[in-house]
Amino acid sequence: MNCIVFSQAFTPIVQQIGDKQHFCFNTKQSKEFAKLLIRSTYNDSLISRYTSENIRLRFLAQNKEQTILYQNVQLRNNRTILANTEVQKGLLQQKIESKDQKIKRSRTHKIFLGAALLLSTTLFILK
Repeated sequence: MNCIVFSQAFTPIVQQIGDKQHFCFNTKQSKEFAKLLIRSTYNDSLISRYTSENIRLRFLAQNKEQTILYQNVQLRNNRTILANTEVQKGLLQQKIESKDQKIKRSRTHKIFLGAALLLSTTLFILK
């Protein structure tokens, strides 16, 4: 608060008390001083309140940006996990299909072996 600015409009009354000079103001001037001081105190409190509000809002904005960045990283990681899971599913499906083909081949192979054994047994008995 700058008291010099508004005090220059007032002319003080100089009084001699003891050895010292004192500058005094009349009641009207004192009331005006009080109004100006209250107004400047109010303005100072507004400035400090808005400054703290500004700091808080900047902190919230920064926190929001960090949260968004963190969520973007999580989203990217989740997409990578999903892609890896899909690849793994495909590989497992290929493995299952190859095992099924081996099982089918082994079944047909067993059928042919059984037929050959039956045929060879029948031929052996007939001889």
